Formats: sequence, C-alpha cells, structure tokens
Amino acid sequence: MLSLAMATTAKATEPDSNATISVTAQSQSLLAQMRQSPSRFDATRTRPFIDEMIMLHMEMVDAAQRAMQSPDPQVRSMAEETMKTSNAQISTLLEMRRKFFENPDKG
Repeated sequence: MLSLAMATTAKATEPDSNATISVTAQSQSLLAQMRQSPSRFDATRTRPFIDEMIMLHMEMVDAAQRAMQSPDPQVRSMAEETMKTSNAQISTLLEMRRKFFENPDKG
C-alpha cells in the first residue's frame, strides 16, 4: 500500500481557484463514471495510470515544498497552489485505487 505525507500550509488547505475546482471536478467526474460502470475500466491500463499519476503528484508536492523556500512571493504562492491541487488529486486517485483495485467487491 502506498503511504502518503500530504503537505499543507495554512493557505494551501482550502481550494480557492477555478483551476483547482476544475481539476477536482474532473477527477470526481471520472470517479463517478467508474462507480457507475467499473467494468469499462481495464485494470491492466487503469491501475498503472493511477499509480503513475499518484507518483507524479507526489513529486509535484515535493517540488512545491522546496519552492516554498523562495524569497519570491509569487513563487511561494504558486507552490501553495500546486500543493493544494496536487494533494486534492492524490486523495481522489487514492480513493479510486482503493475502490477499484484493493476492494473490488465493495464497488
């Protein structure tokens, strides 16, 4: 099982941009489609994609954490937004992974 340490800052805990809401809405839409018709999703292609996306977003959080050390407020702001968006995606992807690959009978 994957372990995850989600990075948060006071400003990075609440979604407040249209981009974050749009990305989260897309993920929620995909999750809803998977719930309605799980047989449509080929596990040999879907699970590796989900796993790769989790790792990608974790790397983005790591890079954003390093960027928080920047003296430039615009860079720090972008880093906070990246952490917020990536953490939301990680949560959704982990939910998909658990639902469809670790507990297939509970879908």
